[in-house]
Amino acid sequence: ETGRAAALGGFLALPPEMRKTFSGGLPLLIASQMSQVFGPALEGEEEQHYQDWALERYTCSALDLTGPEAAHKDFANPILRRPMWGGKLYLGGSETAARGTGYLEGAVEAAQRISREIFRSQKALGNDASQAQEEGAACDGHSLNASSLAVFREWVAGQSDAVFDSYHQRLSRSLSRQQRDQLTQRAVLGAMEELFSKALERLERLPFDLRAAGVERGGSALMPEVQAPFRDVMQALLDDVVAFNATSCALSNFPAEHRISKDYMQTILRDIAAAWKEFSLAANALLLSKDSGCGGRRKNHLTMGVLP
Repeated sequence: ETGRAAALGGFLALPPEMRKTFSGGLPLLIASQMSQVFGPALEGEEEQHYQDWALERYTCSALDLTGPEAAHKDFANPILRRPMWGGKLYLGGSETAARGTGYLEGAVEAAQRISREIFRSQKALGNDASQAQEEGAACDGHSLNASSLAVFREWVAGQSDAVFDSYHQRLSRSLSRQQRDQLTQRAVLGAMEELFSKALERLERLPFDLRAAGVERGGSALMPEVQAPFRDVMQALLDDVVAFNATSCALSNFPAEHRISKDYMQTILRDIAAAWKEFSLAANALLLSKDSGCGGRRKNHLTMGVLP
């Protein structure tokens, strides 16, 4: 409490049986390794405290010591990371992390996630600039395009939860209908196609000035910025799908879905790539059909085939 001393901590990577066998020599081994890691200045200076939780009967049962060791899962069910009660409740702790579940790294990852979620929700509550931008408040062409792209990026970034919900619902419907083949593949593709369809509707409502954006070989210069925010959403969905499937009791009866192989993932990625190409072509056509200038815009009608 005086601030004149510091504490260093660590964990032993030895199972309970070995800890018991080497109990007499553990203090020496611990002191030796701490000195190797942090330098010779620690030699003979430390006050050592060691806690073996396997010896605590209210923490570790006899069955824990005698039963087979369970494989450690490095991820948690993604539903645990979802805001609840309309964004008023967030579940934290290492066991909710997307990576490093059960370890200190997982606790840090969970804390960072909650911090981002709270910041995003507060920003959404206090920021009415998006509505003004969508109504075309900016009249300079470059500013108008930049504002609309910013609104679109923010919208796409906020779709991670919705697209996973769509996947979960489609998967549940397939299971309830006793379908057995391509469960994950069909649900992922359907969720991504739904996201792309909503994205086109969002782009349709946003104002753009075609005069301030170049066109090369039939492609709008705005397309790279339209496409960019989807990368993180796609990756987040695939990470959540892998984690959810691996923790799903229902999918444990379907080995190919429970543990997604590299070949199966490649098949899923090919489906997403085809849907992505279709979305990109439709989005480019939509941008090129926009009226130029701020004085008004016509309502564009675009038909795009979307699988149910």
